[in-house]
Amino acid sequence: MSDRCKHVRKTGKNPGGQCTRKACDKYNGYCYNHKKRVVDTDLTKDEVFGKPAQKVQEDKEKLRFSVWRFTLNSQQDLTKMSADQKMRFKNLIEFIFTAPDVARYLVDSNNEDPTKNLRDIKSEFYFEIGTDQHRLHVHGFISIAHTGHYRLGVERVQGICAKVLGHKIHFTAQAAGDPNKAWQEYITKSGQAQQVAL
Repeated sequence: MSDRCKHVRKTGKNPGGQCTRKACDKYNGYCYNHKKRVVDTDLTKDEVFGKPAQKVQEDKEKLRFSVWRFTLNSQQDLTKMSADQKMRFKNLIEFIFTAPDVARYLVDSNNEDPTKNLRDIKSEFYFEIGTDQHRLHVHGFISIAHTGHYRLGVERVQGICAKVLGHKIHFTAQAAGDPNKAWQEYITKSGQAQQVAL
């Protein structure tokens, strides 16, 4: 390696002349003043281009899955409901439980914005009539892939239902430990149910 800095002047008293300072191995043949001229072409070490690949890998390592099975009972006999009441109930259920809108009713203890740590969200539901009291209700399934700590905001769902329908509803949601088993149980139940098309 030459003893002189590799920097060539472009302006000043001696354009085209080489810097007269001593080169340093630490700066790849440049002097301390011209070390900024050294460009590392390895993008894996770059602060912008190198980290996203690492971040994706970290996200995959932390990816979690949460599943809830839910039942929401209108507390009203279908035979005594008007067409307007049925339509209001149906629209409300679709408003709350259609993915990705159901994220509004999720609570992430890691972040105020419930969508921030969500990676995927699925939701399915069907309407059913109770066999004894003929109450219109809905059974459903919510599944999310995420990097946070989520729970279903039962009180939020109850609050909006009471506000829209004008009376309290019965809402239960069970978190499932095994997403595959929960999905299978949901499919089995929905296949045996006396479903109603509203």
